Amino acid sequence: MSNPALQAALELQRLDPESRAAHLAAMAASDAAQADSVRRLLAGLEAATVGGEAPALGEALAPPERIARYRILGTLGEGGMGTVYLARQDQPEREVALKVIRSASDDPEALARFRLEAEALARLEHPGIARIYEAGSSEIGGRRLPWLAMEYVRGPDLMGHVRSAGPDLRARLRLLIELCRAVHHAHGQGVIHRDLKPQNILVDAHGQPRILDFGVARFEREGQAMTRAGQVVGTLGYMSPEQLGGLAAQADARSDVYALGVIAYEVLSGSLPYPDLASSSLIEALDRVRRSDPEPLGKADPALRGDIETVVMKALAADPARRYDSAAALADDIERVLAHLPILARPPTPWYLFTRFARRHRVLVAAAAMVLLALLAAVAVSLDFALGEAEARREAEARAAEAQAVSDFVSDMLTSADPEK
Repeated sequence: MSNPALQAALELQRLDPESRAAHLAAMAASDAAQADSVRRLLAGLEAATVGGEAPALGEALAPPERIARYRILGTLGEGGMGTVYLARQDQPEREVALKVIRSASDDPEALARFRLEAEALARLEHPGIARIYEAGSSEIGGRRLPWLAMEYVRGPDLMGHVRSAGPDLRARLRLLIELCRAVHHAHGQGVIHRDLKPQNILVDAHGQPRILDFGVARFEREGQAMTRAGQVVGTLGYMSPEQLGGLAAQADARSDVYALGVIAYEVLSGSLPYPDLASSSLIEALDRVRRSDPEPLGKADPALRGDIETVVMKALAADPARRYDSAAALADDIERVLAHLPILARPPTPWYLFTRFARRHRVLVAAAAMVLLALLAAVAVSLDFALGEAEARREAEARAAEAQAVSDFVSDMLTSADPEK
């Protein structure tokens, strides 16, 4: 996949201002629309993300006492698009996370994206995805703003849980499997998240990861997407190369698989595959991802070498065709790692298949090895006895031959001494 306008913008970004202006003028003379697209991309290339990490807009809105039938208890988080409040619903009485879009009153695109998020969440019923209870709009601070009442998940984000709970390797792999299954459910409903990251994943008291924030999701089946050509959607460090290249509108399930690979790398090793990407500009991040492969997982932690490393690095392939084609396929291979089964990401050579069998059936293989060693020892002892017996037989035969020769010699001498002969 390629984006000519983005490619041109990346090339012009490296030029000095005068040369850049000259190239833009020449481009405008032959293709004014293309030149205009390149100018817009140049202006936005230094922005890190659109959606999940946008800068705050204006002054923070003071928390209202109530929104519809929800009493506001406090603020859970705030971003460029809006604010998430902790609220208590009147009936049934329960705590909810109430998301209000502040910019929607004067930004039709933000309002449309908010409606897409509500629709996306409404069709997702999975224990790994936070549920939506209700959506509406209310007069807030003199403006009519849309809101979304969602399930309030108590617990830290994914990396906070890993740091505080300190799960072992098997438990971390189980977390990743649950996360992949939830993402696959969303994909089955035609929803591509496009902004998967640990901050958008909370872990509840039962250890179940819960995915939040479908604000920049894409509906694959309907072809709906709140993304302009060349617009970058996601969060640096977790975005697939195609998203970094301004092709977020074309992102499919494999883009989320890439983000899951980044999350798996971070959960297992404690660091990102490209640690300096979060502090880079968009153009630097795109150049880095295109020019270099991430450091192998096993180099970050030698204990992760082998099948785990192979699975994670396949999910992180720069070429979408080389990644897992679904989040379920990634989950299946992680389960194979846990069960010591051959993974699909590695060629099934005879030696590899034997080592996986040996890992799964250690007692049986150990018993078979002991029997084999006993048989080899018995054969060796029997062979030693047989060789010794053969040698003794040859020695006895040689002695008998010598005795017979002596006897024949003496007999000949005595016979020859006879006077009559």
